[in-house]
Amino acid sequence: MRVVVPVKRFELAKQRLSPAVSVEQRMSLVRDMAETVLRELAASTSHDGVLVVSGEESLRPLAAQLSFDYLDDPGGGLNAAIAAAIARAMRGDCKDIAIVHADLPLFTAREFDRLAAAHLAGPKRKMTIVQDRWNDGTTIRFCRPADAVPPLYGPGSARRHRGFAIERGLAVEDSPSATLSVDCDTAEDLRHIASLEGAATAPAFSTAAQRDGGRREGMRS
Repeated sequence: MRVVVPVKRFELAKQRLSPAVSVEQRMSLVRDMAETVLRELAASTSHDGVLVVSGEESLRPLAAQLSFDYLDDPGGGLNAAIAAAIARAMRGDCKDIAIVHADLPLFTAREFDRLAAAHLAGPKRKMTIVQDRWNDGTTIRFCRPADAVPPLYGPGSARRHRGFAIERGLAVEDSPSATLSVDCDTAEDLRHIASLEGAATAPAFSTAAQRDGGRREGMRS
């Protein structure tokens, strides 16, 4: 199984956090989450390679250090980047692919390996979906054959991925995960993550959440 990790340029990523945090805090949070995901994937035993697709040049040295492949973001948005990465992975003998987003602060190799094992034990044509905590987006997506379902990310992506997979005759499994369902897009997400135990970036999230709380207090006064 190959793993694809799309990473947006830090200065452009997570713009919806801007009302809650400074530019510097936002970029630091994005970097912390991406590095957490990549380092944990380096400890995973479920894959035979990771491909980072990104326009963030500062991540290239870490990818090399971890022996990951790096693909320059071709432009055109998230789905175009992932499609290019899948095409690159398909040049080899890639039967299964996992798309792992880089904004998962609670990501651990152990939980990823648990989900991967369940997916790999399934039928020859299968998609496994890990939904976000709102049961709307897709935080992780496993697929066999690797190119059976195109990337359909955006609001409601879990429903679209599921529907397309069923149309293609794939078995579909929703795989709940208390940790890998937690992503970070909004100020509400910041507060939720800061309240949880086990986030590798918990201090940073706590600081950002406190800042957001202070801003909301000022608006009410």
